[in-house]
Amino acid sequence: MKILLVNAGNETGGGRTHIVQLIGALNKIEDISAELLVFEDGAVAKMAREHDVKTTVIPQSSQMDMSVIGKYRQFVQDHDFDIVHTHGPRANVLTRFIYKQISATWVVTVHSEPKVDFLNKGIKGTIFYKLNVSALKKAKHLYLITNYFHDELIGYGIPETKMTPIFNAINFFDGPVAKKDHEAFNILNVARVVVVKNQALLLRALAKVDFDYRLTVLGNGPLEADLKQLAQELGIAEKVNIAGFTEDPTPYYEASDLFVLPSTSEGFPTVLLEAANYELPSIATNVGSDEEVIPNEDTGWIFKSEDEAQLVKDLNQAHQEYEQGTLAQRGKVFKDFASSHFSVTHLAQKMIALYEAAQNK
Repeated sequence: MKILLVNAGNETGGGRTHIVQLIGALNKIEDISAELLVFEDGAVAKMAREHDVKTTVIPQSSQMDMSVIGKYRQFVQDHDFDIVHTHGPRANVLTRFIYKQISATWVVTVHSEPKVDFLNKGIKGTIFYKLNVSALKKAKHLYLITNYFHDELIGYGIPETKMTPIFNAINFFDGPVAKKDHEAFNILNVARVVVVKNQALLLRALAKVDFDYRLTVLGNGPLEADLKQLAQELGIAEKVNIAGFTEDPTPYYEASDLFVLPSTSEGFPTVLLEAANYELPSIATNVGSDEEVIPNEDTGWIFKSEDEAQLVKDLNQAHQEYEQGTLAQRGKVFKDFASSHFSVTHLAQKMIALYEAAQNK
């Protein structure tokens, strides 16, 4: 089976890890060949090349550049792919224009809520939102990284029989991870600095805790300046580092004691799996598939989205366990659970069965 995974190419979050590592795992299965196509020579292509993933770039001059459609169609036809598997709205929209002219079966992984993807993005966002929904209706099958999306997709008229839940996945380290020595209680958030990631809630909660700490927000986005201003207003600026995006977050994970994801909307957050990989106990909201990754108090804390008081309580408990020397054990339990349920090897095996089922429909 020959599989083409397609993405816009500008993804810097968990979706990038999901795509690249899935291709790697698929290529370890006998008689399977998988590769990547992107429309920007950006972060996804860079990571793919670092992982020896065969990568093709068909560059767009802008998101609205539709001149690539013909080249995209020709590439799929010339290489005799059995499956075209798109990830992300732009890849979905472009495939919407060629799917009738190719012999490959077109399937989609839905990583995020369509209505959230283009929130507050003006007329262009409205157009892409509608085109993306139209594309999702046309694809042969949809794989949802969380059932949280189910009701929204049903509302668009997409039948339930056309949707299958899957899980996000990563490669987990064998054995214990290295930890860097540090003085303060270090808290880490890895996410785009945008409204739905809700780092502002974390800052407000940290302004009310009764312990010393250092927070690093690892990610960029349009709200960076606002977040820095809020830290100033709350009087915690000296404890907060809005560090921006980095290609290698490893040193930050290794120097942290706790991971916090206060989002108002999520799919299946790969960053929680990455936190588990580094044995970081985590606090997250009850959105998306967060509760599947953190299923009980042995692995971390789940709080209701926007519940600042509960977040303060959970932060204080985590710090208390840190002082008692028991927090690290919670991180080890978290990794044991995540690695046994969300490995990319298991996902690749499941995807082959799903591809075959889609071809036979």
